[in-house]
Amino acid sequence: MNAIGYVRVSTKEQAKNGVSLAMQAHKIRQYAELADMELVEIKSDEGKTGKNMLRDGLEFIVEAVKSKKVDAVIIYKLDRLTRSLKDLNYLIELFNKYDVALCSIKDSLDTKTANGRMVINLLGTISQWEREVISERTSEALQELKASGKRYGKIPFGKELANGRLVNCTQEQEIIKEIKALKNKGYGYTKIASVLNDEGYTTRQQTSYSKQTVYSLCANLS
Repeated sequence: MNAIGYVRVSTKEQAKNGVSLAMQAHKIRQYAELADMELVEIKSDEGKTGKNMLRDGLEFIVEAVKSKKVDAVIIYKLDRLTRSLKDLNYLIELFNKYDVALCSIKDSLDTKTANGRMVINLLGTISQWEREVISERTSEALQELKASGKRYGKIPFGKELANGRLVNCTQEQEIIKEIKALKNKGYGYTKIASVLNDEGYTTRQQTSYSKQTVYSLCANLS
C-alpha cells in the first residue's frame, strides 16, 4: 500500500506547542513502517494556516488522491490537515470517493472504518468550535477594554492585543514583509494580491486578497 504523508505548522504553533515539521515527519515514518505501508513522500506546509485549503502541500495531496497515486494519506493529527469543518467534510468525501484512507496518528483514526469517519467528523467540529470560541473571546476582550478605558477599537494590521497592549502579530508581519518586497519589485496591487493568494495567505476575515484589499493595506503601511 502506497502512502503519502502531510505535515503542517503555523509559526505560532511551532513556537508554543513544539509540533515541529520534523517531529511530525518522524512520527509519520514510524507509523508507515509499523503499518507496512510504502511511504512515497511527505509534503509540508510551513507557517500556513489550517483555516483554508490554500496551501501548496495540501493541493499536492488532493491531486495525488484524484490521480489515484496513493492508497493512504498519513497525518500526525487532524488539525494539521484542516481546522475547517467544511474543508474536512470535503476532504473525507474526496478520500472516500477515490478509496484512499486518511490515517491520523495522534487521534488513532482511520477513515476506512465507519467509526473512524464519525470520530474524525466530531473532532473536526470541535476544532472549528475552538477557533470560533477564540474569535468570540477576542471580541469580548475588546469590549472589556472599552469598559475599562483601555485601548480598544480597530487593531492595526500587523498587530494584535496581548494583555491590553499592542504587540506584533507574526503572521501579519510576514504578509507585510511580503507586500513590501513585491512592491519593491514593481508589482501592482492586482499582481500582489494574486501572489499572496497563491502563497496561501488570507485576510483577517479569512477571505482571499483583492486589488482593493492590497491597496488599503499599502495605504496604511506608507
